[in-house]
Amino acid sequence: LLCRCLEDFTGGHGKLESLWHSTTVRFPLVLILVVLRVKLDSNVVRKITEGHTININPATDVISIILLTISWSYPSTELCYLLVRCSFGASTLSLVASLVKRSRINLALSLSIMWLIVTGPSGVMTILICVPMFIHLRSRHYHIIVPYLISLHIFYSSEHTTGLHGLQYNSSFVDGSDFSFYKSGFLLFLNTFTPHIVTSIMLNINPCISLASVAGCSFSVYLFRRHLMIFGVFAPYWCFACIFAVLNWGVYVLDTAFGGGGGGAQESRKKKT
Repeated sequence: LLCRCLEDFTGGHGKLESLWHSTTVRFPLVLILVVLRVKLDSNVVRKITEGHTININPATDVISIILLTISWSYPSTELCYLLVRCSFGASTLSLVASLVKRSRINLALSLSIMWLIVTGPSGVMTILICVPMFIHLRSRHYHIIVPYLISLHIFYSSEHTTGLHGLQYNSSFVDGSDFSFYKSGFLLFLNTFTPHIVTSIMLNINPCISLASVAGCSFSVYLFRRHLMIFGVFAPYWCFACIFAVLNWGVYVLDTAFGGGGGGAQESRKKKT
C-alpha cells in the first residue's frame, strides 16, 4: 500500500501533479516537513549531542526549507535563483556539520533537503513518506534486500528511468539559466542518485546485493547483445546498476572508515543486545 501511494500520489510525479504544485497544498506540506525536521532532531540528535552542545543542523535545514519555499513562489526570476543559492548554501553548511559530528540521520536529512532543491515541490511528499519510514525501519529487523528495493522504488516513483531520456535535465538549472558543465552535472547527479544515497545511509544497503544486481544485468546484456534495443534498454540499465553499486560500496567504505562498521542499524542493535 505504501509503495502504491508513493507511485501514484508523491509530489509532481504521480497522478495529482497539479494538486501538489498548488500553493494551497504546498505550504501545509512544507510546514509539516519543518515540524518533522525539528521533531526528529529533538528525538534522535539530542541523544547524540549530550550536554549543552549547540546543534546547527535543524536551524540551517529549516532556513533552507523556508528559503526554498519562498523561491517556488517566484519561478524563473533572479530572486528565485538567489533564494535557491542561499538555500543550497544553508544545506551545504548542515551537511558539513553532519559529517563533522558523524551523525548519520542528520546527514541523510541534509541530503534529502538538497534533493528537494533540485526536485522542486514534487519532492516534499516523497520526503514526508520516506523519512518516517526510514526511521521506523532502523528500529526493526528486515530482510537485507528490502533497503535496495526501497531505493529502486523511490528512484522510479520520482519519474526517473534507467536511460538517458529519463534524466531530469531541468534540475541542472535550478540556480540560474546559465550552463556550467561541472555545476549542472553535479545538480543532475543530486537529482538522480540522492534517494539511493540517502537510503544507503539510513538503512545500509548491503553492497553484495548491488553486486548481484550488476551480475544479473551483465548476464542480461550478454544474453541480448544482438537485440535491437541493446543500447536503448539493456546497456543503460547496466550502467545505472553499476553506478548504484559504486554508491553503495562508497557509503559502506566511508561508514567503515568513520567507525560505523558498515553494519548499520541492525548490527548496532545486535551489539546492544
